[in-house]
Amino acid sequence: IKNSEVVNMVIVCGATTNYKQAKGIAKNDDPKSPTAISRIGCRLERVIDDKYVSDKQCEDYAKYLLKKKSIMQSSISISSTQMYHLQENKLITLQRPDKNNEVEKHLINSFTLPLSSQGEMTLNVTSINDIVA
Repeated sequence: IKNSEVVNMVIVCGATTNYKQAKGIAKNDDPKSPTAISRIGCRLERVIDDKYVSDKQCEDYAKYLLKKKSIMQSSISISSTQMYHLQENKLITLQRPDKNNEVEKHLINSFTLPLSSQGEMTLNVTSINDIVA
């Protein structure tokens, strides 16, 4: 993901009812996150959608969007020998050389297999430690 596409704060503005606009905010304040506001500054995305009529709805949608953006930001692709037993949306354990050989659980987002029995497969995974709560 490009640095310009990183998001760590989402504001959702909803419908206006009785002169009050529904709104909700979600922030990535997790000090362990590489995209936390304290680490890289505020990277804001604003959403305006009249389908949301209460602050609670706007806040829930803002949290959902931030979580979705966080997952895309922390996804990685890896290559390995073919492992036919793997499935999407399942957890696997990986040793991460880019994180001082830490062992972490990762969610399999997607994978590709070559058409032949030769060659490597590619996995797109997300560390569950990187997902903003």
